[in-house]
Amino acid sequence: MPKLLPFSDWRPDLAPLGNPATEAKNCLPGEDGFRPLPSMQVQSDALTYYCRGAYAAKATDGTSYNFTGDGKNIWVMSNNSWSEVNGNGGGADAYTLGADESWEFVKWGQKIIAVAGANGTDPVPQIADLDGTDFGDLAGTPPRARHISVVRNFVVLGNLYEGGVAYPDRIRWCGINDETNWAVDRSAQADYQPLKGNGGDINAIRGGEYGVIWQGNSIWVMRYTGPPEIFQLDEIPGIGTPAPNSVVQKGDVNFFYSDDGFYAMAGGNQPEAVGRHILDRYVQKDFDLNHSHRMVGAEDKNRQVIWWIYPGVGHADGVPNRVVIFDWRTGKWTHADIETEWVYDSLGTSTSLDALPAAGYTDLDAMTISLDSSIWKGGAVTFGIFDNLHRQNQLSGAAMSAVFATIEKSFGYGRRSLVGRARPVVDGSAATMRVGTRDDQEDAVGWSATLTEEEDGSVATRSDARYHRFEVTTLGDYTRALGVLPEEVVDAGSR
Repeated sequence: MPKLLPFSDWRPDLAPLGNPATEAKNCLPGEDGFRPLPSMQVQSDALTYYCRGAYAAKATDGTSYNFTGDGKNIWVMSNNSWSEVNGNGGGADAYTLGADESWEFVKWGQKIIAVAGANGTDPVPQIADLDGTDFGDLAGTPPRARHISVVRNFVVLGNLYEGGVAYPDRIRWCGINDETNWAVDRSAQADYQPLKGNGGDINAIRGGEYGVIWQGNSIWVMRYTGPPEIFQLDEIPGIGTPAPNSVVQKGDVNFFYSDDGFYAMAGGNQPEAVGRHILDRYVQKDFDLNHSHRMVGAEDKNRQVIWWIYPGVGHADGVPNRVVIFDWRTGKWTHADIETEWVYDSLGTSTSLDALPAAGYTDLDAMTISLDSSIWKGGAVTFGIFDNLHRQNQLSGAAMSAVFATIEKSFGYGRRSLVGRARPVVDGSAATMRVGTRDDQEDAVGWSATLTEEEDGSVATRSDARYHRFEVTTLGDYTRALGVLPEEVVDAGSR
């Protein structure tokens, strides 16, 4: 009796024969089979323009704030509605960002600091108290910068524009515990440092107890040593990132996309490939590098996976339409085709029933999001997704229709076999099936028509070939998808 053919993760780079899976779409990887990927549900009203950055932070009193920026404004969410909190004189459309620039935000004590580009027209670094008040120019004449992070007790800026000159390979940090001191001041430990070598432009910075800086072709680890050096910078050459927004920090590990695929870097040590021989070659061919800033990574903490969105080659002005999802616990990958603008690790903000109409919910009976959802609860960890209409969404709808495929299997040890029936093992959902067959590895796979389940949950396949594979599509909500159980398998002889 044949055993269960399990669904495994999506591995488009591998050859079909013996490949653990050729498809795992619109689903989440899990330790045991696959989990449903909930559909997106609109949570907020729309920004004015394309979302170019988002960030969530919690104040000491427990109040949660979600900030975002588009090409002209900074916004804060209140009652699931966005309000402008612009500096630079206030009012709508207060900023002018370059076409490829994005907003980056950091929490600095009870303040938020934001940067958005490194040329003469991009805004100077902005700062606001963490209470939703308007932003304003950061004091101390800091340089314009594309990237920002907090390393120990210092705000660190990278890829700079100062004195009318661009310094794409320079970092600068403020005085210790003083975000207003940007002069070279050894007594305050404020200084700057060019990154010498062939690494190229600085494309990302992440902080914490130590800093990590990505150039196009180098990574630098930034460790505090105190005066006179202040920071020691050690280079890891030959690897970097072309996608500034692809870096996802999870504790002491940074996940990122490099020119040759996806990596994880733990403890400031040598990066290790996590997508090699799995999907790296596929993404290299599919990713539109003309819009490399549109690849965005973020952690979905509730589901314990990392998302990367990116634009496929030739897609609609570089709007991301691809999603790859990585479970770092198991090393499994899945994917989806969803048109998005941005993803981020968001927080629920307290919303009253009286405030629901302002967020677009005028009929409680028609609401698609349950009133028990965490998105209405202040401080709850959520996952924010901006759709192509500039609205924030949550993953709180019905399960998306998922597609899975099994390995290709020869049941007759090189001889033809007949598989009379097969059973999709998917808890809680009806499913359809297609059977793929061929007699030689050099042949193209031929697919059956779409087959439906019978009353006992099995599918009459009647497939006669040397090699068989099964593709299953779910038709509703489910809890787990495990694989396909072939039934009525007999030797069909040879010819």
